Parts: sequence; C-alpha cells; structure tokens
Amino acid sequence: MAKNSLDLRKELSLEDFFRFSKKVAIDYATSAASTAVSALTEKYDITKSTFYTLLALSITHHLVTDKAVQSIREKLQANLSAHGCNGYYSAVKHNKLLEERKNYSAFKKHEIEYIAKYYASNPQLSKADIAAIFQFYNTRPLELVLKKACVELIISDKVFEALRTRAIDNATDLDYTIQFFCELARYRDRAKKIKKQSQPTF
Repeated sequence: MAKNSLDLRKELSLEDFFRFSKKVAIDYATSAASTAVSALTEKYDITKSTFYTLLALSITHHLVTDKAVQSIREKLQANLSAHGCNGYYSAVKHNKLLEERKNYSAFKKHEIEYIAKYYASNPQLSKADIAAIFQFYNTRPLELVLKKACVELIISDKVFEALRTRAIDNATDLDYTIQFFCELARYRDRAKKIKKQSQPTF
C-alpha cells in the first residue's frame, strides 16, 4: 500500500524525511519523462498527494536550489497544461510556496526546535556539516532557523545558552558574536514579557 506523508514522518527522523523529500524532488526536477509523477509515485511507493507534499517541502525548506525549483515549476505547469487541474497544484499554490521559501515561514515549530537542539548538541560538527545533514543546499536556512528558534522562544533557555557557548567557542569575530547573542537575549526577554502579559489572570 502506498505510503502517505504521515506514515513517512512516523517512520523517519526529521533529517531522513528531509533527505527523502529532496531525493524525490531532484528526481522529478531532472526527469525528462512526461509521466514522471506516476513513475516516481510508483518508484517510491507513495501516494500522489504525498508526492506533491514532498515537492512543496523541498521548495519551502530550501532543500533544492533555485534552479531545481524553476525546473519543478516548469514541469508542473506543463503537466497542468496537458492534463488540466489535478487538485494538488496550481500557479497560485506555487506562488505561495515561493513566498514561504522567501520568508522561511513554512518551518514548523517542532522542526525548528529539533534542528536547534541537534545543532546545540553536536558542537563537533560544523555549520556546513549540519546544514548538509538536514539537506539544506547552503547554510543560510540553518542560520535563520536557529535565529527563529531563539527569538520566538521555541527553545528553552538551556538550549539557547548551549547555542551561545558554541558560537563563542567557534567565533572568528568574538566581539560581534557576543554582541549578536546579547541582542538575541534582549529579544527573548521582550518576548517573555509579552507572553507573560498576554496570559489571563484570575
């Protein structure tokens, strides 16, 4: 029975789920076959809806390059022209994915927390190493995910301090790094005050 995205998320770690998504997306981007969707859903034993979910994730989470995104878009548009609306893809939906790719808004809190904790717990791995583990095609997505984890209080103070320690220990510009984390700490303090003020009192 073909697997859906929920099955895959249960079976795979986050990094393996990203890796699988990227593999499917690159296979599609580089395929010349007009029947690529059917061929790849059969190859990977996934449902059609899951196939489009994995494509979307690869785009929004920066698992594939801009060139691959363009190739995917062209193939999906061609498929749409040939077969009509399929319920999974439209130009409007694709533009929404591009917007989410641009502002990194598609990352879920549990994904951000997992990545930040992984980064904090593996100081022996470089930023580039961890970006590669999570299939990001460069380190920029990782940097922004870590920043979101800090300023949006997605991670605990303990994890935040681990990130600060790691950054300072590996800093090439120590003054800048200290200043940067002081600024993040101020963001966290403000966010905590806002959160506390928004809580109901009885």
